Amino acid sequence: MVRATGVAKFSLRLVDAATGEPLKEYTDSQGREWVAGEDDQEFFVELANEAGAGRVKAFVTVDGSSIGYNWQIVGEAASSSQLGPLKTGQQTAAGATVVAHAFKFKQADETGDDGEASEGAPPPYGRVEVSWKRATSDVPTPTQGFQTAAWAGKGVSTSSKKEGMGALKSSTGAAPTSLAWSSQSWTVHDEVASATILYSSQFGLAVRGMRPDARPVAGTSADADDEPLQGPARRRRRTEGRDESSAIVLE
Repeated sequence: MVRATGVAKFSLRLVDAATGEPLKEYTDSQGREWVAGEDDQEFFVELANEAGAGRVKAFVTVDGSSIGYNWQIVGEAASSSQLGPLKTGQQTAAGATVVAHAFKFKQADETGDDGEASEGAPPPYGRVEVSWKRATSDVPTPTQGFQTAAWAGKGVSTSSKKEGMGALKSSTGAAPTSLAWSSQSWTVHDEVASATILYSSQFGLAVRGMRPDARPVAGTSADADDEPLQGPARRRRRTEGRDESSAIVLE
């Protein structure tokens, strides 16, 4: 579980859609959090908050693209939600339940004959990014119904260099989950927290100096360029429970 920077009441993790187990996290020499995925493995993005987190709206992007909706919570109680791309062709309505699917890891496409990423190309790894923003409901806007469309990320680069080897990207999987559609859209203010998880294949992590079976290395510097992985990141247990006041909304 990656604790958000800023307000420490929020967290992000990726969970296996088949087992519900969190994917193991690893920390690289720059302090960034990674998970190792497998081709065709399905996963959900799980956001959690502790009790007393307040009223917030979470903005989620996967591989540089918004997942198509935002997560609104009144954080009086601890809660967690598993998010994924919406099933296409649904007509949403305030207070309704909609179906989302899991994400699915896929091998990233080659970027060119020479194996080099072009200028302005996406980074050579997958990424899940979340920004939590303070929200108020003093003048809420009623949500409008719309028909859900397919999700697609902006892509992931590959190259013959170390940074691009073993790259994975995200697509839409099959495992379903149900989400409540909010009847109101809240006013958004300043960012209170953010979190990022990067991902690649086991091979991609290995060529970056990360080993799934590595143990913590005592006395090493996080600034060292060639520092090996310092073992699976130790995280707090997941926040259990579900806040019934949480719902999603199109932005």
